[in-house]
Amino acid sequence: MAHEKETEEKRERRGHREITLSDIAACLWVRKLTVIIFTLIGAAGGIYYAMQLPDVYTAKMSMVPESNEGGNKANATLAAFGIAAPIATEDAYSPTIYPDIVSSIPFIMELLDVEVQTSSSDSTFTLRQYVETHTKPGPIGKLLGNSETEAADKSARELIDPFKLTKSETALYNDIKGQVHVLINNKTRAVEVSVTMQDPLVAAQLTDTIAARLQEYITDYRTAKARQDLDYAISINEEAKEQYYDAQTRYAEWMDRNQALATYEAQSERDRLENDMQLAFNLFNQTSQKLQAAEAKVQDVTPVFAVVDPATVPVAPSGPKKKLIALMWTLAFFVLGSLISCRSLIFTSRFKRKVEREAALQRKARRKLREKMLRRRKGKGEEREETPAVEEIIIEDTHSDSPYIPEEDIARCLHEGNPPTDIDREDDSRFRPRDEQK
Repeated sequence: MAHEKETEEKRERRGHREITLSDIAACLWVRKLTVIIFTLIGAAGGIYYAMQLPDVYTAKMSMVPESNEGGNKANATLAAFGIAAPIATEDAYSPTIYPDIVSSIPFIMELLDVEVQTSSSDSTFTLRQYVETHTKPGPIGKLLGNSETEAADKSARELIDPFKLTKSETALYNDIKGQVHVLINNKTRAVEVSVTMQDPLVAAQLTDTIAARLQEYITDYRTAKARQDLDYAISINEEAKEQYYDAQTRYAEWMDRNQALATYEAQSERDRLENDMQLAFNLFNQTSQKLQAAEAKVQDVTPVFAVVDPATVPVAPSGPKKKLIALMWTLAFFVLGSLISCRSLIFTSRFKRKVEREAALQRKARRKLREKMLRRRKGKGEEREETPAVEEIIIEDTHSDSPYIPEEDIARCLHEGNPPTDIDREDDSRFRPRDEQK
């Protein structure tokens, strides 16, 4: 019995042996031709795919917006210690929200009417015409075809409603949005605008246009309240001016008509007209001062953007990384060829070990249950003639076609003295004593 248990444990250990690197290396060496073929196919496909991708150029420019003085002192102190300080501004549009402004639908849709000029032609196009008709599609775009070209041409002649975009307009928006990037440096507070296009001149022109429109957008917001105050100051100043001129005209006309009068009534009328003229003058003077203050306020709140690095036409393409793409294709197909070559070693062995492990656990559970039932019968003194058969079941190793037998069925059958028939469907003699088998 001990020898049989030892033999069973050795057999299970051999079946549960993990796959080593030497096994994989040997399998790859035996089927090296398959791996080499897949690697060459991947290299050729990667080179072809990389050559079909059009070159793109990236133009960049950086600028620093103005901020309040209190925040500048705190940020300068933290930056001296190498700490990224938050950008403190007195308005809602802090530089951290600039990327969201540039990527918004209204901002991108306004760029479609910008006129650009390509480096290979002297004629100008709108940005929408350039993106739809003067850019080369990639390999995937060539496979998909131009089924939406006619719909795009029709929609190009129509006004764009940012509130309700069509399918082609949404695709155009996503295309341009993916090529425009705004990055914020929290330490230096620099705003970097970059645009990636297939034409270097278009990339530089669009970068400069986006930076200018972003400045206008922020300037309009920052000066909106001040400009409203200025418009109000202009309107009340014009009214005060008219009132003063009217009072001055009435006073001058009365003086011309009543030069020789010396009555108290005439003097009283002259003093009243003179006082009205003086009050109108004082009001006009006050509104003029408020107008000057409002004009100074607009100038004061107008933000200043210091351009650190202006946009220039790029000379060398910034992408795609064709060597890296070809290398990734080669590596992917090498891994695929290796998996196909070792599929019998990896997947078959893993599945086999899993099944054997689950079957061993089931057999172990059945043996423990039988031993428990046998000890319970011996304790109650209920030994029968079938006991040798039960002992034989415990000793013998069972190999069932379906190892998943419920423990309740096993317990019920053992209690009745009839072992389940599906434990071993091939040989019923295993449930009889060894003497009877011989």
